[in-house]
Amino acid sequence: MENTRDVGNKLAPFFRAHGFKRKSNKFFKIHNNIAFCVGLDRPGHLYSLCYIIPLYIPTSVHHISYGGRLEDFKPFPVESFCFYFDEPSKLEVFVERTMECCEKYYFPLYDSISTPEGLMDFLNKGYKYVKRFLTHLPRRDFYELRIYTNFILSRYDDMLADIPLLYDDIDSYPTFEEIKINSKKRIADLADLRFATDKEKEKFIQNTIEHSMIVCKFKKPTN
Repeated sequence: MENTRDVGNKLAPFFRAHGFKRKSNKFFKIHNNIAFCVGLDRPGHLYSLCYIIPLYIPTSVHHISYGGRLEDFKPFPVESFCFYFDEPSKLEVFVERTMECCEKYYFPLYDSISTPEGLMDFLNKGYKYVKRFLTHLPRRDFYELRIYTNFILSRYDDMLADIPLLYDDIDSYPTFEEIKINSKKRIADLADLRFATDKEKEKFIQNTIEHSMIVCKFKKPTN
């Protein structure tokens, strides 16, 4: 019976040909400090996951908040497909469908948002529009993505305009008060950085990217 690694092996040549590297059962490539990822998810059946990780946003884990299952993309005529390990005859169909949908639908989206400017143009179309593509995206993460991307672009007025919206969403979220306070403080500290020198901003950005690269396992830590 095939396992997840075997399926990954069948997909590997296709993704390598498109410039992706492989880490376990995830494929990724990084452009302009935005990681573009395709992974295999197995919650009983096997699904293809497609998502981005903007490395300039602090994170402690490799996450799929900015993405979702390939078959869930609302704008694309993608029929539901997954692979059941007890039906090995359907493996080739799953592999072909994953490659076809990536090539026709997801890779063009990657290309259009592969710069902070392109990503911001995409985000400016609004949460409902963006969630049609990045189907796992919580509203809070949408605002945070906008805030950090506008910071990277030095669009501080736009960044500040989104902070009250993010705070409102944080306040409405059922979690511990300490977590809410820490989340707001991180954003307040980012807002204060707009007054920092260019050298200080660059150091913050590079340190964040380096940390994200390591915790997402795109690179090994250096001693």
